[in-house]
Amino acid sequence: MSKFAYLDFEYNHSSEKNMNIVCGSILVDDKVHNFWTNGGASLEIREFVNKLIENKYVFVAFAAEAEASSLLSLGVNPLGVKWVDLQLEVKMLYNHNYALSTGEHLVRGRKVHIKPFGEKPQTNLASSLFKFCKIVIDTDHKTAMRDIIISKDNALIEQNKQSIMDYCASDVKYLPQLFKSIMGHYNKMVLHSNQGTLQAEIMNRGEYSIRTAMMVRHGTPINMTWAKNLAANVPIALNECIQDINEQFPDIKPFKFEKKSAKFVMDTKALRAWITEQKYPAWKLTETRQLSLAKDAWEDYFHFRHEFPRGNFGAQILRYLKLKESLNSFNFKEGQKENTFFDTVGSDGYSRPYMNHFGAQSSRTQAKSSGFLFLKSAWMRSMCQPPEGYAIGAIDYSSQEFLLGAVCSGDSRMIEAYADGDVYLYYGKGIGLIPKDGTKTTHGKERDLCKSTVLGLSYLMTKVGLAKKLTADTGKIVTEEEADQLVTKYDLLFSGFSSWRNSVIGHYKEAKQIKLPDGWYMWGDNPSFRSAANMPLQGAGAAIMRKAVALAQDAGLNIIFTLHDALYIMEKSENIKDAMDLLSKCMKEAFVFYFNDNQKKHAALIRLDGKIWGPDMEEGEIITKMNFKLESSKLHIDKRAKSEYDRFNRFFNESPNIEML
Repeated sequence: MSKFAYLDFEYNHSSEKNMNIVCGSILVDDKVHNFWTNGGASLEIREFVNKLIENKYVFVAFAAEAEASSLLSLGVNPLGVKWVDLQLEVKMLYNHNYALSTGEHLVRGRKVHIKPFGEKPQTNLASSLFKFCKIVIDTDHKTAMRDIIISKDNALIEQNKQSIMDYCASDVKYLPQLFKSIMGHYNKMVLHSNQGTLQAEIMNRGEYSIRTAMMVRHGTPINMTWAKNLAANVPIALNECIQDINEQFPDIKPFKFEKKSAKFVMDTKALRAWITEQKYPAWKLTETRQLSLAKDAWEDYFHFRHEFPRGNFGAQILRYLKLKESLNSFNFKEGQKENTFFDTVGSDGYSRPYMNHFGAQSSRTQAKSSGFLFLKSAWMRSMCQPPEGYAIGAIDYSSQEFLLGAVCSGDSRMIEAYADGDVYLYYGKGIGLIPKDGTKTTHGKERDLCKSTVLGLSYLMTKVGLAKKLTADTGKIVTEEEADQLVTKYDLLFSGFSSWRNSVIGHYKEAKQIKLPDGWYMWGDNPSFRSAANMPLQGAGAAIMRKAVALAQDAGLNIIFTLHDALYIMEKSENIKDAMDLLSKCMKEAFVFYFNDNQKKHAALIRLDGKIWGPDMEEGEIITKMNFKLESSKLHIDKRAKSEYDRFNRFFNESPNIEML
């Protein structure tokens, strides 16, 4: 039987590699052990924790990434023990489970009634204790204590030492009760056939919290001179984008000058008139029933991430909204309460944001773009620069979800399409749109149409949505009838995959749950069967990425973060090529890990794309010992955003002498 130790630490300086641990409380065998370590010796707590590890205690925490970061800061290896992260388990129990995610909740310290499709429940400790244990704690006092701790005012902290210790101890004492309640819900919800692996799966999730802490504590190196210069130029950069878009659409002029604020703002009347004229179905509405102009509303119909075609109105508005969102977190104003990107950066110039692992319904990591550089406009990624003597490498899976769909469904044509090397050309040739000898060069426009179709249909897009997507992506009107033909031809060409996807929906309706290969669940209250059908592939990709991180870290590689289907490492320049070979080996091993023997040979077809950059790197293409081709450069300039980089990179230098609009 497992022995459990319940941990809670209080700390500040969270953007630093080693945080300042103020105090800690550990509940073991019904006794709370308290430790005060603020700026002082930590030998006592290190010895205590290491003794628990030697005696094979399972560590239980709420938000274990924070506790693992605390142990790392204290000089203790948190991978030497098994973990349970109660916050992750709360997240999963809420995942499309109305019995728990709706009803009475504690939200920002107030009791509220949450309805389906309404406000999402909070997953902090106070809210979780209220929902799962009917325990109400004083959130005002909790906030006051936390504010004192993160103030970094040592005199104030020492003055409130006893109150802080009592606060820390009061949190840890509730964890056993919360753990028991969570397991009670699992025993009711998890199918009997899956009960045997539940404990191992819970600890596997807890382990990834620790691996995430290791990535975050390493941090991502930032050229702070560039970042600060960009911050000083935020108004100019936005105004240039606005002026450029107005010049592209002189008959609409989506931005107007507002005298009161002395700046350009969106012309809401002109924008809503344009949306109405286009007759987009089911455009998102605001609470006042007006057409929404928020970024997510535009993203429903315009699927541009890095490149924004000129002359495409929706693409250009989305370009502006993404740029504004990215720049806002650099735009620090005196007295503002919102966090900025700079809040994540330590004195060493490394960014350490909250990554929110298992943040999405599919279990993907879902960091906020405000603090995570690689979720901002792609041209900003060039600010990620390793120091002299080091290089950063990135490897991503090529067309990962397509191959996952092929292997999971056993669709021989999809497998053949992936092995062919270009799934979009294969589809175009398979439906007769591109001749058998057609290439990306000779039939680029047709391939682009096929690419948009394949990507759209991988998310079960209807003929209505596909018609709008293809029209937006290609700049040519595609009717619903034409889109319907493409849907039909796709389903005929990849009939095995289409049948499998329908079976996923049928299983979800019957079983009321979907389980990923590493144990993450989506429960039965997801009203969108399109979303449910996407879950197994997106989730499998996330599980594979977590496995790849584990293999790479255990192999000694410094993983600094993950992004979608890519892993990023930082190593000494002289070792980067060998490190990339090792990373590619780990990622290939991870990709086949969850498949059975019959599927592994097809999963082994997975292709990888890699790049390295750093001040010591050569420009061009290099080949490693294992014959892995890598793009090499001194700066990371995303090719898909090269035009935006060329437009804005001067803002990384001293403020240009440009007259403000």
